[in-house]
Amino acid sequence: MLLLVVGLAVPAACRTPGGPPAGQTRAAPPKPLEPPQALAALATEYWDARLLAHPLEATDIGDRRFEDRLSDNTPAAREREMAALAALRTRVDAVPAAALAPGDRVTRALLLGEIDSDLAILREKYRQIVALAQS
Repeated sequence: MLLLVVGLAVPAACRTPGGPPAGQTRAAPPKPLEPPQALAALATEYWDARLLAHPLEATDIGDRRFEDRLSDNTPAAREREMAALAALRTRVDAVPAAALAPGDRVTRALLLGEIDSDLAILREKYRQIVALAQS
């Protein structure tokens, strides 16, 4: 048993801190996406996160990936969703509209509008919960 523990610990201890394992090279960081591809990736990220946070909506529209769960309506989940939406909004806003084709500019504007709407709804739900708790 001791040999097994030592045999597992020695290779890990011999690695250079922060570097790749011996004999391997560090992969180059991925190239940044061009604006149209970045926007498409952000739109997909938004949609997948929305359906994950609202699984009944996903099921309602025929997406069966999240049928095994219900929405998490806890304050912590609402805060996480709001933080994720705000961060996503910043990333979408950073995609330069001038570098997009007209159709992609529409997609960018609609995506920002959807995120803003989701944030407003979450803020209003929070306001209503606080008002009920104070009454």
